[in-house]
Amino acid sequence: MFNDLNYRWISLDNWTDIILSACSCEVRRLKSHPSVVIWSGNNENEAAIAADWFNISAAERPLYVRDYVSLYVENIRDLVLLEDGTRPFLVSSPTNGVESGVMSYPAFLLYDPHYGDTHYYSYYNDCWN
Repeated sequence: MFNDLNYRWISLDNWTDIILSACSCEVRRLKSHPSVVIWSGNNENEAAIAADWFNISAAERPLYVRDYVSLYVENIRDLVLLEDGTRPFLVSSPTNGVESGVMSYPAFLLYDPHYGDTHYYSYYNDCWN
């Protein structure tokens, strides 16, 4: 639904209804496609918060985490599963899947090969070997 972007610049209080409406339209539009096998709320946003890609200050970190959980866990996940209960939903990709929920979002040990999915790429190295 969302890519790796810092959404803290918007107030979720003002945008939640618009975001949920847009997500609902996308799920209804895409859910009949046989190539959709899983839903993901975002691309790398959990990793961005966990690894501090945006240099979030310690004072602001709770706001980012709260908004992340509110948007992806408490709102988008519920909406997607309501619109299409036939496919699983991952809050983020990469993620530790269910383990991210156990770790109370966002997971602090992302890219753990024992859980969820991982992204690995390098502009400089051969990623196949």
